[in-house]
Amino acid sequence: MKTKFRGIWVLLLVLLSTTSVFAQGQKTPQTTRSEDNFYKEGTKIVEEKITLKGYGSKFSGNAEWDDDMLVWKELEKRTNVRVEWETVVNTEARTKALTLFAANDLPDIFFKNALNMSDVRKFSASGQLVDLRQYMDEGLMPNFTEAYNNDVNLQVALTEPDGKIFALPAYYPDPIDTTRRFMYINEAWLKRVGMAKPTTLQEFYNVARAFRDMDANGNGDRNDEYPISFGDLAELERTARGFAAIDNVFGYPFNIIDGELFQMFTSDNMKEAFRILHTLYSEKLIEPDLFTRKSPEFFARLSNDQFGMTLLLPPADSSEFGILEPTFGPYGQANVIWNWKVSPLLGVATFSITSVNKFPRETARWIDYFFGDEGATLVRMGIEGDTYRVNPDGSLSYTEKVTQDPQGVEFAMAKYSMWLGPNAMPGKYTAKQTLPLFEGTLTPDCVDIFAPYNTEHAYSLPTLPTELEKERSVLLGEINKYYTEARAAFMTGRLDLEKDWAKYVSDLTNMKVGRLEEVYREAYKIIKSRI
Repeated sequence: MKTKFRGIWVLLLVLLSTTSVFAQGQKTPQTTRSEDNFYKEGTKIVEEKITLKGYGSKFSGNAEWDDDMLVWKELEKRTNVRVEWETVVNTEARTKALTLFAANDLPDIFFKNALNMSDVRKFSASGQLVDLRQYMDEGLMPNFTEAYNNDVNLQVALTEPDGKIFALPAYYPDPIDTTRRFMYINEAWLKRVGMAKPTTLQEFYNVARAFRDMDANGNGDRNDEYPISFGDLAELERTARGFAAIDNVFGYPFNIIDGELFQMFTSDNMKEAFRILHTLYSEKLIEPDLFTRKSPEFFARLSNDQFGMTLLLPPADSSEFGILEPTFGPYGQANVIWNWKVSPLLGVATFSITSVNKFPRETARWIDYFFGDEGATLVRMGIEGDTYRVNPDGSLSYTEKVTQDPQGVEFAMAKYSMWLGPNAMPGKYTAKQTLPLFEGTLTPDCVDIFAPYNTEHAYSLPTLPTELEKERSVLLGEINKYYTEARAAFMTGRLDLEKDWAKYVSDLTNMKVGRLEEVYREAYKIIKSRI
């Protein structure tokens, strides 16, 4: 009998061994579990589900981040990591986040634009944020590490002087995303007023005046046209600066001339930019309520055929619009700078792990999924066969479930994913994931047409020594406040460009705009040393 039972046990052991080997073969990517409940590679991160507490900055148009949201549900299914979210509307998220740090009542992660880099530096110094470099070095973040090693913008913007990294960015490396605005013109209006696309600043003014005066939309009312429309005042001002050959280095009016950085706040170019603003405002070539008009009013006017030229079109571009090249400026075509090209970091401090997190390695692996193709596609596109399809050429398209939503693609996807307001979404998103948003629009064509005019100096601001960063913040705060007020005053005529310009320059000089230039030169030196 003993021999018989011994034979049965041997047979069972063989069967169990075979079954185990087969099971492991079926999930080869998950066979590197080094410790209880943790996989070092593969999509699945843990065997038994873990739950993180997250704090997210949510755009008001986004659906709730709960267990029923398509992308969160699928992400949990793939990784076995669940997140319980507290979300605060983006305009108030940072204020609430700072109170959580002050009380040391922290979530496990901060997500999207809840913090800025000054916050990250402060709270990393206090020990409340976790260094992510250790997980990169352990090979647990291969997707982000690959991007980091190949882009100086990531290196200079995220790395502390001691080499540590406490935040991850929204990283959009392709031109479709790094050129943020293009110019469009209503070609039906051009035909109606008998004019061609403008190629000089004077022609630009003349076309706008014709749009204003000649019932360009043909509805019998000569008073309901807006010749030029911008998303907001800041968008108008930045474009006017570009017409006056002023770049937007590090997000402010600086130019790189012969390899050196110069502030342009007090330059003759800025005087010309203010002159352009005043002409557009005083001659009623822009919307008179631009200072107060909200986004819904913009789109309502666009749908009512009330705009002649604009920088901002919805995903479904009007067929009446064509592309307007930025060939004009007071200094001639050769000096045009299309300053809407930006760093590929469309948000720098969009993700951090806090010191209370009991699963930092697992969390590092979880966020790294967003920096890989599969994770990025899930975030931006949703689920294949439901919200998107794969075309024969390998490109992606949203399904009719998304494209036929009356709110448009972005707000349709806001029901299924958390990426509304994509410039704050941690992860790496390439043209594969972002081009579908612009399918059927003029935007893809604009990328190549505007390329010759784009600035060559779209950099991320590097991490500066602590004291220098403090000085930069103080100087910039005071100078930018005065500059913004003066800009509006020159634009509306409350200040006269000829009579009041000298005082404007003197005031900014006394506010140490020259020292601000020196500080930013230090930042540019860091960039030059790495490119």
